[in-house]
Amino acid sequence: MLERAYIMAYRNNLRRDDDIEDVIDIVTYGNATVIGDRKYGLREGGSADLVLVDAETHVAAVVHRPPRYLVMKRGRITARNGECLV
Repeated sequence: MLERAYIMAYRNNLRRDDDIEDVIDIVTYGNATVIGDRKYGLREGGSADLVLVDAETHVAAVVHRPPRYLVMKRGRITARNGECLV
């Protein structure tokens, strides 16, 4: 979703942090809403799908596109330091 947010921001000439935050909301919670996923989000008991990157903020993660250090799907590590583990 970080790449999707980057493309949306770039194609629409969005440069301000608040605009990029709106794009992040669209590609994450907005998509979940459209497909009817009421359980989407980081919460206790959630599916533990996440990507770990080295960035100071979520906006910086979109703008700078840092490498993904860790990728988890349903609580299982599926990639680490760019290497697929499954």
